[in-house]
Amino acid sequence: MLISGLSLLLFSLLTTYPIEENGFFMLALLLGALGIAANFTFVSAIAKHTRNKSTMMMILSLPVIIPLLLPLVRLSIKCLGPATWAMIQSDVTLLISVDLLIVGLALVLFPFLWRG
Repeated sequence: MLISGLSLLLFSLLTTYPIEENGFFMLALLLGALGIAANFTFVSAIAKHTRNKSTMMMILSLPVIIPLLLPLVRLSIKCLGPATWAMIQSDVTLLISVDLLIVGLALVLFPFLWRG
């Protein structure tokens, strides 16, 4: 979250700040940072048990990160103009669902990965 905040600050200082819906954008930033952190932590725990850790992490993370990136991109685009909760509700619900799915799967499988 700290890196996301610093990137947003640097982006807003170097360019014109195009975001009109700051609250919705901050929500997307929070949900995206949580999902990406959980995703890569879980995938790196799986890849730890292989011989080629870095290659396996790249291969495993791509199909898992795409369902998270698609609603994030849609939500970010909607924040560029005036938006209402009804316009972004489906994207936020999808982001929360994917985040909960990744965290739940990690919590269930992490004991097995820890022992292995």
